[in-house]
Amino acid sequence: MTALACTTPRDCTAIGAEPGVTFYLRDVLTDRPATVRVCVEARCAVHRAKIGLWEMIFVPDSTLTGPEEVGVSVTVVRPLSQVTLVDESGTVQARRYQPNGPGCDPVVFAASVEVSNDGIHQRPQP
Repeated sequence: MTALACTTPRDCTAIGAEPGVTFYLRDVLTDRPATVRVCVEARCAVHRAKIGLWEMIFVPDSTLTGPEEVGVSVTVVRPLSQVTLVDESGTVQARRYQPNGPGCDPVVFAASVEVSNDGIHQRPQP
């Protein structure tokens, strides 16, 4: 069997090329809705989330232009009882990311975090 190399140039698109932080929330959600507020510095997003709905929330941040630390926070509250399930903040490192792979623009800076009952933990890839 012979393998043929691809000789067509690859398309470098802007899909997935927005700077910001992605919050992975599955570990702190249940099947009951909660109000989730996630922030990157002063830019925030608020959603009513539960398992299967808003388990991952992206907060765009066009000021991320280099490998810098950025402040993040997350609050998860039950809407009826107003019980706070999560109230955490910290910093993460924005990393260089090429959604189309090496040698194919664009280049953006982004981060991703896993939110759990014991805090916010940076994920290895944006």
